[in-house]
Amino acid sequence: MSVGEGVLARVAVGSLANFCTRRGDLHLGFTPAPSSKEGIEGHQKIYAKRGKDYQSEVSLSLTWQSLLVRGRADGFDPKLQRLEEIKTFRGRYENIPDNKKTVQWAQLKLYAWMLCEAEERASLDLALVYVNIDSGEEILECQTCSAQELQQFFDSCCQTYQDWIVQEAAHRDARDSQLHNLAFPYDNYRPGQRALAESVYKTVALGTALCVEAPTGLGKTLATLFPSLKAMATKKLDRLFYLTARTPGRALALDALKQLAVTDIRVLELVALEHVCLYPDRSCQGDSCPLAKGFYDRLPDARQAAVSRQWLDQAGVSDIAATHDICPYFLSQEMAHWSDVVVGDYNYFFDLHAMLLSLVGVYDWKAVVLMDESHNLVDRARSMYSASLDRKQLLAVKRVSPTPIKKALEALNKKLRALSKNLPESTYEVVTETPDVLLASMQQVVQAVLTTAAQPNADPLAPEVLDLFFQVLHFTDVLELFGLDYVFDLERDADFKKRERYQLRNLVPGPQLAARYEKAHAVIQFSATFRPWSYLQDILGHADDSRYMQVPPHFSSDQLQVYTSRQVSTKYHDRQSSLPALVDIVGQQIAAHPGNYLVYFSSFAYLTQFEAAFVARFPDVALQRQHSGMSAHNRQQFLERFHQGEPILALAVLGGIFGEGIDLVGEKLIGAFIVTLGLPQWNPVNEQLKQRLQQRYGKGYLYAYLYPGLQKVVQAAGRVIRTDADQGFVYLLDTRFNDADIRQYLPSWWHISDLH
Repeated sequence: MSVGEGVLARVAVGSLANFCTRRGDLHLGFTPAPSSKEGIEGHQKIYAKRGKDYQSEVSLSLTWQSLLVRGRADGFDPKLQRLEEIKTFRGRYENIPDNKKTVQWAQLKLYAWMLCEAEERASLDLALVYVNIDSGEEILECQTCSAQELQQFFDSCCQTYQDWIVQEAAHRDARDSQLHNLAFPYDNYRPGQRALAESVYKTVALGTALCVEAPTGLGKTLATLFPSLKAMATKKLDRLFYLTARTPGRALALDALKQLAVTDIRVLELVALEHVCLYPDRSCQGDSCPLAKGFYDRLPDARQAAVSRQWLDQAGVSDIAATHDICPYFLSQEMAHWSDVVVGDYNYFFDLHAMLLSLVGVYDWKAVVLMDESHNLVDRARSMYSASLDRKQLLAVKRVSPTPIKKALEALNKKLRALSKNLPESTYEVVTETPDVLLASMQQVVQAVLTTAAQPNADPLAPEVLDLFFQVLHFTDVLELFGLDYVFDLERDADFKKRERYQLRNLVPGPQLAARYEKAHAVIQFSATFRPWSYLQDILGHADDSRYMQVPPHFSSDQLQVYTSRQVSTKYHDRQSSLPALVDIVGQQIAAHPGNYLVYFSSFAYLTQFEAAFVARFPDVALQRQHSGMSAHNRQQFLERFHQGEPILALAVLGGIFGEGIDLVGEKLIGAFIVTLGLPQWNPVNEQLKQRLQQRYGKGYLYAYLYPGLQKVVQAAGRVIRTDADQGFVYLLDTRFNDADIRQYLPSWWHISDLH
């Protein structure tokens, strides 16, 4: 953790004040607040009022023992000899929480001592300048402090923080010492696993990017974590982020970390709020949730308990939170600052307001990003950088809104109506006007909500009003990104006069992703279906010098019997007529080779049709099916049936929660029937995507349909063979699998036979 000779750590004044002085309640309910732009404008107005001699953004730094404290005070008034910190707000000054003011005063006092020390002052006048961004009202809180009391306060904060940092430095030394000696947890590598590990180590050491296609069952998780941890010690890296698209991926990463048995690394699992919240009907405020009441008073002890525990998976964080009567979700958010390895979803690093990405900037971390099943990032990133606005929802919210918000929503509604007025009355159309024509109206909505909520004695806004408010905010954020990688479109339901949905739809997330790759020291993406490389390189925004590695398959074609059929067509109009042949194939296979099987379909509707036909023909076969929107508990029950001994036929949707990321070794799963080519649904949206990708890359059908579909097929088939000892069957049940243009993208080690 050393950052320079004699200096253990750098710390920003704001971070130091927050760490040492924040107390009281958690307060994360809806609070009207200025935007960053409005905050800057508020500062500029104060600077202008103070005159030409006013010194703005005064840079200050001071070394205290082994800490380097630094920051920029907002301003110094030479006429009044007063140091000022400017805070913009909305609403009533009296509603600013006391614990927030305490931190703000702490920040100002830290700056004040640094200035006294630099200029040898005996005392200094201080002012917190509160500026109401709507009214322009300026409220000052002033006090005069002696240099002695400022020094005592500064010393106290630095001592508190240094004690913590010394502890963290000792942890880091122990961590790196253990990682230097870290050994692979097994006597031998699987075929291809060592080559992958070596490439990952070199990539991390050099600080570059690597994309890896490696077959399922290779042990990619272990083969990427192990060398990355080794490199953390040798290359003095700060953090390792292991990011996944699905919950099972987190479980695999945590299991691999346990296998490595590194007791001196701090591992944190980040889980969504809805999965750990104990009071989902309460807001995150001290007057509503008991775990928010006094949150910051109990946080220091809970934080200390967490760093002592080290292993901070969901259960571990929840246990500490329960002991200290503190919110588990926000405890885990705090521990993201102090954990060596963080396991979580893609969004924590890649979305528009990603927490881990922000921490990398705040702390200047050298962070390694490992991304599991990275083929999923295409759709996930498109979603993260897209936005939508539903006109029917807007009209419903307008009816329950206070008058100022109602007027702003009506103005926005008129803009939306004008956009669609000249468009054909169809279910999908590309909007010809640029979306920035909506910006002014959306900003009015935001302003109306913030101003209304900030009024004295204002009633709380209805949840649906706040939901729409955040959607409008997100829309304005995405609007700033709009360009060639986007389409502005309108979707209508069949009764299109009742519902219109306007969308800023991201088609190529590469430029946004590339900007985030650059913030990381190294990025390693891996998947069993990272092919063709040119497709992923184009869509995911990798630079020309990014390395691509294909690990040869280590399985033998003797392990997997792969069959196709010319009798089963899964094209929409052929599905009903193909059901008898499909039922025969599945039934005959189960009779000849009893065991556990998965059948993958293109949709729940097709799954249901097969289920009815199969049960009528084979009523004695034990069967279970995936349902839409299954809870975590129901998903676990579904998987547990594969471990109970009785042969089970399970029905699932291709590309869904059971299509990848599940590990059913040996007899737990002996076969899969893939009853679809996996192509995304034909609809106007995907056709627009195909058209745009054709214009840009000349490969519209391949990029929009074929490659994404076959990735799902290979992922599903990969559930069958997980180890060198496994034996199994895969049936590719669509006549198109017999085409040479399709087969060239399937794994080369498959030996495919035709059922005729």
